[in-house]
Amino acid sequence: MNYKNLSEMVQSSSLLSQVVGAEKLFLSGRRKRGEDLESAVRFFLEFLHGFESFEFEGPCVTIFGSARFQERHRYYELARELGRALAMSGYA
Repeated sequence: MNYKNLSEMVQSSSLLSQVVGAEKLFLSGRRKRGEDLESAVRFFLEFLHGFESFEFEGPCVTIFGSARFQERHRYYELARELGRALAMSGYA
């Protein structure tokens, strides 16, 4: 496969047909500067809305993990114990 640019490669990809909405617009390639600014503002407002939905008082913690381990795996059980201990300590 010989592509002239990234846009051509992405548009010829069968994965693009599975992408919808803002992601499809983003992956379709470069647009006018004003359109890029409008998209950036829209993404920021979506982020802000999501951030406001998590507004609550008290201590909180975020743990990023993976679902690669089976439920009986030592690391899976340790993660559950950690979550339980944090919840019992008042963390959201």
